[in-house]
Amino acid sequence: MVTAEPTGGVVCHANRGAITLRIETRGTEAHVGQAPPGVYAFEKMIRVAESLGALAGQLLERQTAFPMESDAVRGSMLVVGGSAVAGANFNVVPGSAWFSVDRRFNPEEDLDEELVRLTDTIADAAARAGADVTALCDTNGGMLPGWVGDVVNDVVETTGVRVGIHCHNDTGCAVANTLAAVDAGATHVQGTLNGYGERTGNADLVSVVANLELKLSTARRG
Repeated sequence: MVTAEPTGGVVCHANRGAITLRIETRGTEAHVGQAPPGVYAFEKMIRVAESLGALAGQLLERQTAFPMESDAVRGSMLVVGGSAVAGANFNVVPGSAWFSVDRRFNPEEDLDEELVRLTDTIADAAARAGADVTALCDTNGGMLPGWVGDVVNDVVETTGVRVGIHCHNDTGCAVANTLAAVDAGATHVQGTLNGYGERTGNADLVSVVANLELKLSTARRG
């Protein structure tokens, strides 16, 4: 089935697929009168966004061979910061900040390679910005366990940073995806009690913890 772009109402035939991410940085809030103890999440966010902006420029140089109405849209697309939020007020050091990333692939591109390129760029930039954990998020809940395991394994092997996982349950795979991430090297898990969360919920920590402690840990001990 071919569906139109929700924001444009047309089908872009030179588009092999898309991935949308929300990248969040954390800091420590502080009032402007006591700013020194604060940790600026916004500054960290900008440093990650700059690396992705550089990647976006490189990707535009890749031109699809498919016929297009304008040469200006032949490039491979990466939109950084289409949506962004930071801070609680103008006089407060922002304790959290996030921005969106929208990646549209040309038909000639290898999706697996491009996904690794994107996640590696994010992880490397986050590490340089001082991140303790790079949490990979399946925000729309569309991943499957095998896919999650491959992505986590690639990020762990290529960056060396501590990797976390945050899964939503839109396909009923949040717990399975979380376990697959841990099995692939993630050491930080995010979830909620009984899976309560937006839409269809998040990974259920009751199930995740029980499976990690009683099954995966036992399996690893032999």
